[in-house]
Amino acid sequence: MNATDPRQAQAFSAYYMGINLGGLLAPLVCGSLGELLGWHWGFAAAGIGMLIGLVVYLSFRRLLPTEPAVLRSNA
Repeated sequence: MNATDPRQAQAFSAYYMGINLGGLLAPLVCGSLGELLGWHWGFAAAGIGMLIGLVVYLSFRRLLPTEPAVLRSNA
């Protein structure tokens, strides 16, 4: 994807919405579980959410652009 690709704005909007949705729901879910069932359940929900995020990232990693080569100087 480059700067002129029209899908870039849509992709950023989807990413931004996901971050905001997670930021809204995570404290509600984890805090509610912690208060109602015990904090082990609240922290377990947070861990499961992070695991799901890692699985999604690793699943779609092949769609990410390659990293540019870094030039190093011997200074």
